[in-house]
Amino acid sequence: MQERADKRFWSLLCCFAFLSQFKPSEPFLVDFLVGTKGLSNVDVYNSVFNLFVYARLPFVALVGLISELPFVTSRGLFVVGAMCSIATVLLTRFGDGLESQQTAQFTVAFSIASHMTMPALVFTMTPPAQCQDRIYTVKAVMLLSNCCSAALGELLQDAGMPLANLFDVSTIAQFLGFFCVMLLLPTTLDDGEPAAPQANAGPDSADDHEIGSMPLLSSGCGSDVLSWLQHLHEPLTDLWSSIRLRGVMWWTAWALVMTPVHGLVLIHWQSLVRDKAFTGNHNGSMMAGIYFVASIMIFISRRIKPLFACPSVAIIGSTLVSGLLLCRIVSESHEGLLFLCLLTYLCIFDVMTAMRTFQVGHEVTQATASNSANKSCARTRGCARLTLLFSTTVTLAGITEATIQVIMCSFKSVAFRIKGMGISLTVLATVFMLVRACEAVVAAYRRRRGRGIGASGKSVLGNSNMCCPLWSWPPPLLKPTCLQQVPLLINESSGTADRV
Repeated sequence: MQERADKRFWSLLCCFAFLSQFKPSEPFLVDFLVGTKGLSNVDVYNSVFNLFVYARLPFVALVGLISELPFVTSRGLFVVGAMCSIATVLLTRFGDGLESQQTAQFTVAFSIASHMTMPALVFTMTPPAQCQDRIYTVKAVMLLSNCCSAALGELLQDAGMPLANLFDVSTIAQFLGFFCVMLLLPTTLDDGEPAAPQANAGPDSADDHEIGSMPLLSSGCGSDVLSWLQHLHEPLTDLWSSIRLRGVMWWTAWALVMTPVHGLVLIHWQSLVRDKAFTGNHNGSMMAGIYFVASIMIFISRRIKPLFACPSVAIIGSTLVSGLLLCRIVSESHEGLLFLCLLTYLCIFDVMTAMRTFQVGHEVTQATASNSANKSCARTRGCARLTLLFSTTVTLAGITEATIQVIMCSFKSVAFRIKGMGISLTVLATVFMLVRACEAVVAAYRRRRGRGIGASGKSVLGNSNMCCPLWSWPPPLLKPTCLQQVPLLINESSGTADRV
């Protein structure tokens, strides 16, 4: 029965992931707003799409904060997100005037923000050995959905279907996704045991323990909120400890650089193609090819051994190549080569995003399990903190994206905007190289110093998994008590740790 419940949960989650992204109208959104709704190309990216950048920031932060409320569940956030997704396609399809299209940017912003609970739910409901496979699979399913929807949109468009009818198809898909969410009931057995082994349990993973359709608000809602506000320092302490993990710190830096650029590229690429005045309209075919290749790459790489020891290599390489590709996209005058460069750029980002999601979640859950086994803290991080961690990262990236958007509003040319982002990525990749070189120098110095302290190049330190090798802040007196109670033998040459 446990295996059957796990398969049901996993199937419904994959169906929801697929349907939530199935929007055949998406590749032709700019053409629809300009050709059917009567907006200008400048209005689209200066008065409509820019609102999505500003709206997503508070919604992402809101999702991260309310995920810590004791009466909020992942399923509840999915339900609200699915309703917002339905509202988005309806507003875009039937709304008249600029105001309705601007409102749709707020609903789609919350819908996308609600999807951040999905990795935390996967880590909570999945055995640790299967986490990488399922995280990558969910990402591949979402990209495959984008591929199928874009291919269908291109096929229907070539067959002469009006653009407005493509939004009807998108509406049907979103209603089906909402139906899957409603069927995504808590997968528990009669005795209250979770249907799947949990990596780590957390306070906001109420889906794993509630039976039936528990109401969103309990009778003690007021006292629960007051208790949550009084103990806000606990999740913030857990969040700080998670960010200080070396791998999490590197991937957070990558997300703060790449995520804002990726979001702005997705907003502006259709306007760039339109400004180049290519004879044909192959946006649907191009998007289908991009998402198909990306989904295949992610699905293949789901069994590859993660680069836990050297995440900086993947981070520096992807940032540098992405910057060069964006510069090439702007200068390219041939439609096929432009789409090829765009395909490569988006594939790199999607594959690296799947890698980042798993490695961050794995490192945080492993550190939590280690702290729990050592009994180093009275309260250890739970898997629920992943939602707070991911939302914090996206919030910081959103602040960066909004700042870039404000700066770019003074640039009239879309091509100049994208080229500026490409040059910025190239410069930041160079900065990452310098940071990695400094990190290597510090590690070599500590290794040489360690030879004078203990045999075989080992030194006795605090829990250095919580600290970046380059910086030794905060000072030892300011470190949380739980970080000073677990002495480890750190072998810096191999990156392994042995408990003393």
